[in-house]
Amino acid sequence: MRLQDKVAIITGAGTDIGEEAQTLREMLSFTKKKKADPLMDHLISFRDRMEHARVLLTDPALTAFYFVTLPEALPIAVVTRFIQWFKDFGIPVGGVLVNMVIDPASVGPDSADFVKNRVAMQQEHMKTIWREFDDSVRAIVPLFEAEVRGVPMLQRLCDAIYAADGAKPAPGAGRPHEVEA
Repeated sequence: MRLQDKVAIITGAGTDIGEEAQTLREMLSFTKKKKADPLMDHLISFRDRMEHARVLLTDPALTAFYFVTLPEALPIAVVTRFIQWFKDFGIPVGGVLVNMVIDPASVGPDSADFVKNRVAMQQEHMKTIWREFDDSVRAIVPLFEAEVRGVPMLQRLCDAIYAADGAKPAPGAGRPHEVEA
């Protein structure tokens, strides 16, 4: 059999390009020893690791991603897009946490206009959040007076996230932080 015929057989349909290259290398070498191909070994190992990661990331018993948004237009739009991408890839989404919400009850008539306007803006965006993520909202986290740093503030954050009343109200009850019509 001529070399061209062997090359034609090797490059036939259904064979892997890496295997083809390895077989050609073996056929054309003077020694008939099989040499390890470190690049091919690395690529195969990488493919296997990526498959393992895919299995872990798409198994709802093992993984769920939670998105954090603010009651503002751009973060809501970004989270909406990311949630759709995750769903398209079959990655489970556990829910949405809404962060830095100003409690309207804490704002009095003597509060600064900026704060009153900020609360009104957040309330409008909360309507969008409830409309877009209703069944996915897992917690409403208040705007704290200080940045979350250190164990005491982390504990306050955890308490807010895992509050007994939660973000999802009982059927027929009003939603937290929702403006009355």
